[in-house]
Amino acid sequence: MAQKVPQERLDKIVKDFARDGYVLEHTYAPNFGVKNPNTLSRFVPCYTSKSVIIAAVMAFKPKDFYFKVLLNSKEAPKTHELENLNPSNGELYYDYRALKFGPKFVSTNQSCLNIMVYDKAATDKPVYTLIFTKSNK
Repeated sequence: MAQKVPQERLDKIVKDFARDGYVLEHTYAPNFGVKNPNTLSRFVPCYTSKSVIIAAVMAFKPKDFYFKVLLNSKEAPKTHELENLNPSNGELYYDYRALKFGPKFVSTNQSCLNIMVYDKAATDKPVYTLIFTKSNK
């Protein structure tokens, strides 16, 4: 099984987004107490009048990476390519999807966004999901 992502690495990602005005809304860490630590599909609320970044972080290079974010059953466009944030000192892979919700967007549904992120070739390898938001101006 892949190693956990060190907390200081997660903290650095949070600081990097904070420089651009983003706030960490929530971190979904893998459940290391079970064989398959990832929730393969997760529903989260939408964020009216905010820009949203949904980031996936893992301490391994996925072989068959599956990362989709659905809004009302429509896939959010791919906004970033998988990259190794730590190429000279181990593996720390990262990818994200960016969305922007206007002030007239209305959803009272707590299951507005569906996030699916895992390695189809190794669903037992842990993937962290971080959700960042920033108010639209």
